[in-house]
Amino acid sequence: MAGFMRVLGDGVTRTLKGRMVNIHPSLLPAYPGLHAVERQWADGVHESGATVHLVDEGLDTGPVILQGRIRVRGEEGVAGLRSRIQQEVEHIIYPAALCMLLAGLPQST
Repeated sequence: MAGFMRVLGDGVTRTLKGRMVNIHPSLLPAYPGLHAVERQWADGVHESGATVHLVDEGLDTGPVILQGRIRVRGEEGVAGLRSRIQQEVEHIIYPAALCMLLAGLPQST
């Protein structure tokens, strides 16, 4: 689901329950939905990151598989923070989480 940016119907999510994975640019359950990075920046968070989770009927509410964290720098702005989350966290934890799932390793909570 990475980058799909659409809410699926309950029928689809129920049918594929446990088989769809998403990545989100926040440490869920904080900042679900759209504009997560902008909202984090506006709130002045000191730590951010990304979450890989299974997709369920809710909006970014499925079970967490893996999270990665970074410290927010005061001068980087929204674009810089978004880029760092993507480069320093998402590109690392998404393939790692998929490998965990394929290997049958337990998920984090």
